[in-house]
Amino acid sequence: MLDRLRTWVVSLGRDPGLKLAALLFSLLAWTWVQSQESDTARVRVQLDLRFADRLVPVEPPPATASIEVTGPRVLIRRAQVERPRLLVDLRDEGVGPHEIHLDAYPLEGMPAGLAVVGFAPEVLSVRLDQRARRNVKVEAVWVGEPAADHDVERVAIDPRTVEVSGPRAVLDELTRIRTMPIDVSGWDTTRDVDIELDLPRGVESLATWHGTASVEVSSVLKTVTLTDVPVVVLRNDGYAPAEGESTVTVSLEGPTQVLDELRSDQILATVSLPDGAGAGRYTATFEAAHAPRLDLIYPRPDVVHVKAAPDSVTVVKR
Repeated sequence: MLDRLRTWVVSLGRDPGLKLAALLFSLLAWTWVQSQESDTARVRVQLDLRFADRLVPVEPPPATASIEVTGPRVLIRRAQVERPRLLVDLRDEGVGPHEIHLDAYPLEGMPAGLAVVGFAPEVLSVRLDQRARRNVKVEAVWVGEPAADHDVERVAIDPRTVEVSGPRAVLDELTRIRTMPIDVSGWDTTRDVDIELDLPRGVESLATWHGTASVEVSSVLKTVTLTDVPVVVLRNDGYAPAEGESTVTVSLEGPTQVLDELRSDQILATVSLPDGAGAGRYTATFEAAHAPRLDLIYPRPDVVHVKAAPDSVTVVKR
């Protein structure tokens, strides 16, 4: 037994080139046989639909269809990679609905040796309409939430219109074309951004459209009313608020976050008297252009403003 095994192992080492050639030939023969075996499979084909220049489909037709073919596997694989093209010439058809039987049109690029046994879909429905053109207003669309206590005030678009082409029935009802959504998440300042159009199906821009949007983001304003704000007379020269008028009521407007952090002890009303005051009695108001004048001292006057101050203060010399 050992002698036979030893003889077999030794024989394997003889003529290695010949044995390798035989192995390669066997593999090639097996591959060729496999490729020549017939099979049935589906292949995607490109649809090339052509219409008269004055007509356009109301709904864009599909770009591809599926065909069932039978033939050698190697040819099927080639067709699946190369994607044959089905030329559908509708340039003689007029306005209205049309039923297109795909098997009535020629296939280009189909490897010889394959037979087509079916289409999916077998019939394609297309409705043609007159091609129209018009200028349409562009409307901005934004998504997301700006930074806390901020909001989108407005969006200015440039250019504000776009000239488009499409089916007359569609354009007759088209009042605006929206932009692709602008994401304003976390914004706390105004920004200028490039925008694109979200064109409806079957509608196209007649020229390349380059647009920008200026998105105005500002703080959300809030109004608070403060009562019993103390009044102090500056350089009083013996003047003080009259009895019962030592406080005033005011309304402030500003960003929500700033006003929420505002404390009542940070607010002070002041009265400025004219130089050489000696009348003994003055009435000061917030609206006065000159002394006697009532003013308000408070944090962040750069963003917080006196919205309403209906009260006036009478000061008298004590």
